[in-house]
Amino acid sequence: MENLGDRWGRGLQYGEGLDEPDRAAVTTEAGSLTRAGFLAQVQSLSAVIDEFEQLGLKISRLHAASPTPDPTISETYRLACTVEDTIRVTLEQLLEQCDGMG
Repeated sequence: MENLGDRWGRGLQYGEGLDEPDRAAVTTEAGSLTRAGFLAQVQSLSAVIDEFEQLGLKISRLHAASPTPDPTISETYRLACTVEDTIRVTLEQLLEQCDGMG
């Protein structure tokens, strides 16, 4: 987000909004998404990532509280971490694409 803030307005990093919020950020065959629209999508994804992190913590606590290691809990935790990592990588790739749009 820091690089995006450098290009779209330093205020973005400090909660002051972004420069040119109605400017196209992403254009595809289906249409375009403004900077403001893209930022709303990123914030929504950030909330999902936070939920995954909370889920991971709960699973980790369940595993720690279990008197014997439960492979189902361990596998569920591993899967949650994998999904979280995939979401993060996808978000970073999207941010890099928008960062390159100026």
